[in-house]
Amino acid sequence: MPKRLLTSCFGLGYLPIAPGTWGSLPIPLIFAAICGFGCSALTASIVMALMVLLGSVVCVWGSAEVVAACGRKDPGHIVADEWAGQAVVFIGVFAVGGGDIFVTALIGFLLFRLFDITKPFPCKRLEKLPSGWGILADDLMAGVYGAIVLQILVRCGVIETLVSKIIIDGSLNYFSALVLGTVQGLTEFLPVSSSGHLVLFEHFMNFDPEKPEMLFFDLLTHVGTVAAILVLFRRSIAAFAVNLFNSGKYGNTPLEI
Repeated sequence: MPKRLLTSCFGLGYLPIAPGTWGSLPIPLIFAAICGFGCSALTASIVMALMVLLGSVVCVWGSAEVVAACGRKDPGHIVADEWAGQAVVFIGVFAVGGGDIFVTALIGFLLFRLFDITKPFPCKRLEKLPSGWGILADDLMAGVYGAIVLQILVRCGVIETLVSKIIIDGSLNYFSALVLGTVQGLTEFLPVSSSGHLVLFEHFMNFDPEKPEMLFFDLLTHVGTVAAILVLFRRSIAAFAVNLFNSGKYGNTPLEI
């Protein structure tokens, strides 16, 4: 169903655990990429406004049919509203470069998730609007709250202060390792290259991705991802292995015709 595919942002809404978070995640990555390539504040704001428009149109256009098919007022896999609301946060915000880009994108992402989950007034009232408008409106309001707080933090120099406190000078430390590991974990299950995201964020944090120590670190993050998958799906993997072993017992059994 095309509407189900689009309202879930091409399957992001079907990812396990907090689908709204997955639906919001691409926007700060797009924002960070735009700023990282030196685009102007106006260009960044226009792109974010287009993301708001795109998510809003898809949500209002497709939600009614998806809701009717699922029998629920606000199915969790509809995340086009989170896409639109998250983009609202970054309209009019421009990170200068380096660590500012990453910290601004990260804080904007966390602020939106905070307001989207807590739903301060009038978010809950907006949910009562009919059809897809109710699904969309509360997230747009959460985005407005996030945008206001982020603008205050940027204009008051809080972002700059945070960047100065966090040493992002090309030397790998506990914080930078945590950040890059989080990026790897969040992007591994997206239909894009998590290695590409690692290289992009390493560039923002003034690392040289071609250095042996960074290549070794990237390798370790992928090993960690595989280990996490083995732990999480250990029962399914064990059941598959048992069934595979047992299937050999019947491999030489002559077929009766």
